[in-house]
Amino acid sequence: MRTTRDSSSEGDKSLPLGGERRATERGAIVGWKASPHVAVFRWTGHAEGQFVALVEKLVRPLETPRRVFHDLSELEGYETGARTGITEFGLSVLSSTARFDVFASSRIVRMGVSVISIPLLGKLYSHDTHASLCAEIDAVVAADHGPAGFSTLVGLRGARR
Repeated sequence: MRTTRDSSSEGDKSLPLGGERRATERGAIVGWKASPHVAVFRWTGHAEGQFVALVEKLVRPLETPRRVFHDLSELEGYETGARTGITEFGLSVLSSTARFDVFASSRIVRMGVSVISIPLLGKLYSHDTHASLCAEIDAVVAADHGPAGFSTLVGLRGARR
């Protein structure tokens, strides 16, 4: 198992708005509780199964119905454990989640998203553009009493795509 490096807003002031990060030599995930019902995640590099623990940590305590956003625009690949882990977790919170929103650039990652969408019973929405995902994040977070312009504040907009 690869070593995971953790950071949170207390330990790493470089993460805006209380973001938490898990990283290995191959990839990283950063997550935020954006508002009472909303969590946002940015995945980069190569997803590892152990990253699912951060998703669980931030999503489980959200008020319901939940909205969960995954920016996979900089994700190049994933371990099978990451795909199966995120699917199993998604199924465990399916009845209390309004929708999962995703944007992926990589062809292989988009194929994985397609596989995951089947058991999630139509609750996974795949955005056609990164701008569409960011606009939806901003609208949902602001409507849920979170900070306006959330995607810009945490650096999702304007990052390499």
